[in-house]
Order: sequence, then structure tokens, then C-alpha cells
Amino acid sequence: MSARRKDTAAKQLEAQLRREYRTLFRTLTKAFRAADPIMLGPDIPADEYEPEVSRVLAGLSGCRDVASVQQLVHAVFVEMFTAGIAGPLSDYRQLAQVTWALWKEHRSGT
Repeated sequence: MSARRKDTAAKQLEAQLRREYRTLFRTLTKAFRAADPIMLGPDIPADEYEPEVSRVLAGLSGCRDVASVQQLVHAVFVEMFTAGIAGPLSDYRQLAQVTWALWKEHRSGT
């Protein structure tokens, strides 16, 4: 698949997930921005982590616990950046805990 087609597919997925998980998408984007796992700094745009949130949302239904969410989130950052930029898996524990809690809350409808 060409880079242009990949980019278009990614944007379509992001738009679909944003519609499907409206509130969860916004809340997770804020959580990712607050965690700032690749240390972009305090002045990053509000939408900076939306592509990563989209990919995480696309895979959350396959997660069964915090550890699997941690693996997913880390894998997304490694794929989108590099292992060197993403950092170690252990750096994603707290973000995974927040993500899992928000996902469970969303699934339960509360």
C-alpha cells in the first residue's frame, strides 16, 4: 500500500473512531496528552496524540487487562515512531492503567 493510501486509511479510521467513541476519544486524547509518553513538552496541540489514540481504540477490544493495554499502547508508539523514541514498555504502565479504566467505564455505560 502506498504512503498516500496508508495516510488516507489512517485518517478515515480516526474519523470513524472519533464518531463511534466520541466522549472516550476526547477523554483518551486528553489522557495521552497529559501523559506525553514521547515527551513533546507542555505546549503540544490538543490534537497531537489523536492518531495514536485512534490506533489504541482500534485494538482495545482485544485487551483483557492493564498489561495487554500497556503492550498495545507501547506497540502503537513503536510502530508510529521508533523503539528509541517510544522508550521502554515500563514507561507506559500509568497510561495503560488510565486507558483501561476509561475503557472499562465506557464498556459498562457509566
